[in-house]
Amino acid sequence: MLRLTVTGYGAAHVLPGGGATAAAVTYSALRRKGYDPESVGLALAAVSVLVYGALGMLFSGSLIYMLLDGDLGPVSTAASVFFLALTLSVTMVAYAAYRRPTFAKNVAGMGAHLTERLLGGEGLRRRARMWSAQLMSRLGEEVRAARRGLAARPTEAPKLAALALGYWAFDALCLILMFYALGVVADPFVLLVAYCVATTIAAIPLTPGGIGIFEVTMLATLALLGVGSEAAIPILGYRLFNFWLPIPLAAAFYPTLRHAG
Repeated sequence: MLRLTVTGYGAAHVLPGGGATAAAVTYSALRRKGYDPESVGLALAAVSVLVYGALGMLFSGSLIYMLLDGDLGPVSTAASVFFLALTLSVTMVAYAAYRRPTFAKNVAGMGAHLTERLLGGEGLRRRARMWSAQLMSRLGEEVRAARRGLAARPTEAPKLAALALGYWAFDALCLILMFYALGVVADPFVLLVAYCVATTIAAIPLTPGGIGIFEVTMLATLALLGVGSEAAIPILGYRLFNFWLPIPLAAAFYPTLRHAG
């Protein structure tokens, strides 16, 4: 798991696609080891939901803090309200799909219809409809099975939530320690708020690993919260560990994952 995680992380920093690239590397490695493709795919989907769901919670809390702080200008306030509304809308749609399987199938049908129009061709349209129906049916079965499993082990859900939040908490701790080590004064809570905003924006797969996007968003958010340009050096120092260090490690680990097991 250590090799898989580091390799996926490094691949996401070299290739476009962000978390999807990491998931593809992990999927191919586990398939070579002989694991069932559906189980691997659903496990990766569950990891993504947990980790990015936790990031969504942190991001929403950060935006609420910035709005209540009152230091934002009109444009920044409007952008914060927009992103907060978008996050809440996605959450509500996901919850509605979880509670109402028919709604989820209708949404999948709309997506398949859009795909049909984009792809063109009767064969492609038919495969898109079949794939979306099978996906929603399979996901529904797995969600019900997961719910039964968690109900049988009530302590499991808090552990999973703590691990999902811990994924981001330890990464943010690296950033806070870098500011401390370089003697740049900044409130840890302010750093956490800026970290959540920058990490969420950088998760949009516009550049590999959010390079450039994270740094600019982090500096801009810290400036809004009263931290000066001296923050640039510890941010670049943090990215040395967060972005660059996994790349050579991934290059070393990747050949070891190509052996079938």
